[in-house]
Amino acid sequence: MNQYKKISPSLLGLVLICFLLPFITVSCEGETIARLSGVELMTGSQVGTGFAAERVESSPEIVVTAILVVAGLITAILKKYLFAGIASGIGVISLLMFRSRVNESAMQFYPAIVRLRIGYWLALLLLIGAAGVYLYYHFTDKNQSRKIDEKKEVNPINASKVFCTQCGSQQEATDIFCTSCGAKREA
Repeated sequence: MNQYKKISPSLLGLVLICFLLPFITVSCEGETIARLSGVELMTGSQVGTGFAAERVESSPEIVVTAILVVAGLITAILKKYLFAGIASGIGVISLLMFRSRVNESAMQFYPAIVRLRIGYWLALLLLIGAAGVYLYYHFTDKNQSRKIDEKKEVNPINASKVFCTQCGSQQEATDIFCTSCGAKREA
């Protein structure tokens, strides 16, 4: 499983690449008016040319998602899987909020149709997967460390205990004679 942990930050790296792909398209009467990538939605963009040009403001949900992806990537590299999982999960919520807002605004501009595209869907799926993977890593690591702690409690190593060279019974380090067979303990 360790080899998978080494490549797991690539999940969030792929999400960053998804921001370069088309996130939404806007069409009216079958004609595409605008195609915006995640980066364009994050930074804001101008749609159309000339007098028909309109400025599309940056989307706060996309900005938050991008920040969370970068934070998750850094924490995954640092092997802080709980934080990477939480960042990925909040990123999923942020993308779903973006989808809700897009659907709401599409209703206001009927007959324009706004569709979510491959970049959005891949980013969403990769973030869901990353959240699951990182939380799984966190809880399996926690269980493994707990099992190690339990083994230490079951078999505590105590320097004050020694064993008789004659019969093998456990003795206190301060005992001069074996309490089982009576043999003198060697120094």
